[in-house]
Amino acid sequence: DAMMLTGILAAGIIPWKKTDWFAMMSRPKYLYFITASVLIAAAVELKGVYWLRQWQYSPQMPTLVGLGLSPLIQFMITGLAALWLARSVR
Repeated sequence: DAMMLTGILAAGIIPWKKTDWFAMMSRPKYLYFITASVLIAAAVELKGVYWLRQWQYSPQMPTLVGLGLSPLIQFMITGLAALWLARSVR
């Protein structure tokens, strides 16, 4: 997760042209972060569940378009928490 989060933060440098673009969050920055988080989580789930068959969902797992809902939400929430912590340490 740390490497994926680092990738999202590094990619954010391009549109905002600042290495600390996440220090002052705005609606477009939140939208970018949330979208990137969900897309990366979806890619990880697709690879693990359908392409490599490394794991499978139990019947109780809520899904959205065939992907586990909690993994999609988990990376976004932990990433936002990491951003909050990074800003509060400054």
